[in-house]
Amino acid sequence: MAFDMNGAWNEAVRLLRRNPELLALIAGLFVFLPTLAIYLIEPQTMAVPSDLDQANPIPQLTEYFQTVAGWMIALQLAQYAGLLAMVALFARRRPTVGDAIRNGLVALVPLILTQLLITFGVMITAALLLSLLSLGGAAGATIGMVLLFIAAFYLTARLFPVVAVIVFEKRFNPLKAIGESFRMTRGVGARLLAFLALLAIAWIVISLVLNLPVALIAALVANPEVALFVDAFFGALLSAIVTAVIAVLVVAVFRQLSAGREEAPSPDRRDS
Repeated sequence: MAFDMNGAWNEAVRLLRRNPELLALIAGLFVFLPTLAIYLIEPQTMAVPSDLDQANPIPQLTEYFQTVAGWMIALQLAQYAGLLAMVALFARRRPTVGDAIRNGLVALVPLILTQLLITFGVMITAALLLSLLSLGGAAGATIGMVLLFIAAFYLTARLFPVVAVIVFEKRFNPLKAIGESFRMTRGVGARLLAFLALLAIAWIVISLVLNLPVALIAALVANPEVALFVDAFFGALLSAIVTAVIAVLVVAVFRQLSAGREEAPSPDRRDS
């Protein structure tokens, strides 16, 4: 079936409007509060240092990631748990918030294993491709990087429903979850990629506009601790909003792609 961008977006907006309190509760618990706490404890997690040595940034980047790695992993785990719980809110049996959180936590390990498998496969493929193309010199390496970026974005589109596949269809085997996601997106990968690209561009523009007054307020505050709190608060808030939007988009895309499939259950509408 063809992928309807407008239909997916309208469904996502409808889900947001019908379930704002529940989504805000889970996003606040699993995304906003952990993100705010980690940003305040370790401010370096908010952004990569801007004073990198342009000639040789590797040592500084290595030191930076060694410093923040533990915090970033903890933050990612909390955000994954929140994303899964928000997706689980729209399961077929209309779960309570507690049930959604439990279902999300059950799906957390399978999602982590799936992400690790995808990352491992991408890294091996990238290493082999770059090794082959680098034989052609700088031009070959440049072509390789461009191809990798295109492939990475396309892979993101093909795997976009994988969270819903894990939560709704209980496919806890990473290989089966990945396979089902590819099967669902067969023939619509390009349109799904265009849909996600448009959303990403829109979000970049919106975030830039929103960050301007926040940066101005932080710059005008004399107390550095207050300025840090302002930056951390708005950064955590934006993270929570993004995670909630991704959750409803995952559900909307899954519902559309799974419509009419007799062999796979489609989650009933929570608000029907």
